[in-house]
Amino acid sequence: MRLDKITGAERQGLVLRIVSGAVIAASIGLVALAGPNGPVTFPDDDDGGPIELPGDENDFEGHCPFNPFVDCNGNAVLDYNEINADYSLDCNGNCVLDSCEIADGAPDVNADGVPDECQDCNRNGVVDEWDLDPTDPDGDGWVSADCNSNGIPDECEGSPFRKYIFIIDGSSSVTSDDFVCQINAVKRCLEGPRTLIPIDGSLKIAVLQFGVVSMPDGPEYVTEDIVAMTQLSTLEDLGSALSILSPNPTSGQYGFSQIGGATSISTGLGRAYELLDSSWPPTAKLVLLFTDGQDNDDPQAAIIESDRLRADLNARVCIGGIGNDAEAGLEEPTQLMLRLANDADSSEYVSGSITGFFDVVTNSVGNGCDEAAIDGLCQDAIWSLDWDLDADGVLDGCFSPADANHDGTVDVNDIAFILLHFDAPAEDNPSADVNGDGLIDINDLSFIIVWEGE
Repeated sequence: MRLDKITGAERQGLVLRIVSGAVIAASIGLVALAGPNGPVTFPDDDDGGPIELPGDENDFEGHCPFNPFVDCNGNAVLDYNEINADYSLDCNGNCVLDSCEIADGAPDVNADGVPDECQDCNRNGVVDEWDLDPTDPDGDGWVSADCNSNGIPDECEGSPFRKYIFIIDGSSSVTSDDFVCQINAVKRCLEGPRTLIPIDGSLKIAVLQFGVVSMPDGPEYVTEDIVAMTQLSTLEDLGSALSILSPNPTSGQYGFSQIGGATSISTGLGRAYELLDSSWPPTAKLVLLFTDGQDNDDPQAAIIESDRLRADLNARVCIGGIGNDAEAGLEEPTQLMLRLANDADSSEYVSGSITGFFDVVTNSVGNGCDEAAIDGLCQDAIWSLDWDLDADGVLDGCFSPADANHDGTVDVNDIAFILLHFDAPAEDNPSADVNGDGLIDINDLSFIIVWEGE
């Protein structure tokens, strides 16, 4: 397990600690910016102590350190203030305004004000816009496919590699029953079909909770990695994660406790951002957040963090609503949870856009989890990710789930495809397992018949 403590001014994805009026200390491993080649970590000084930067602690905010001397574009606004107010002005996270990098010679061939390195998802030295242009403006003979018309080359989305981050709301507004429900919901997701939770090394998972702890010098915003980032290569790996999420059979107690305190959703989402690096090859990224939506700290900060996960990392953010207010559909928490899952106010995934799902997963009538809702949310969230599991060069999401042979039509040819792979391992022929239950059998044939003609 890992415990991060974050003070109130330190909520934009990096963990920084104010140590005196004119000193900012950055601890090793806790300060990381998402650069074009993955996270950039600032190490400790050679003497093992913290890095010391000049500045006024009252002026510090966001992920770029205070610097009273840099105003590269001469607009009388310090660069660190501009970037911390709008992260899009610094696409590669190096705390230098994009406009100044371009003025200093960074390539921007399409003249859109964004350095090309931030728009080259397949790292072939050509901006994505030109890769997708059928006229091949760069003359390299390559035109990328974009079957879902979302402006991202398919080769940057169709990865068999996945990372799932499950976030549990550990704040005081969550009842003990609903806290346990969240734990059981994560377990139920992880115990799903192998097509959703593969045990072949392609999936990494992490489970964390967030809360706020009262300290003599003020509140500390806390996240706890209940299950550290784990690669599922064997059933033992999965079993180890599930055991952490299970109570002791003798005492009935968990190996971790509910943190409590105020609800700061941005703290949990910020930790998820740290765990989901922008590594190559592309990785399908999912954040599944369980919460009651009662963010009494800073709801706007939570929205900023969810948008940052989508914009910077192409991550899917999905929400499982818990508690009486979510069940009752109260406007304020419901609208916040909908917004966290979507760029726009929509409750379901729309092909070609980076939006997620929202569903209520607790049931006050039974005073517990709504298992059907949990199963539906997990399946919808995972299947909404962009990947190319059969490695045919076309995103699986561009086809009907019943289009087993990916020819654009559900017909007798799909039935023939299923029969060809009947009783074969689903992991070897994932597109033939059209209903996603981990088997290629009569149920897949029935699924196709229902969808025939689509």
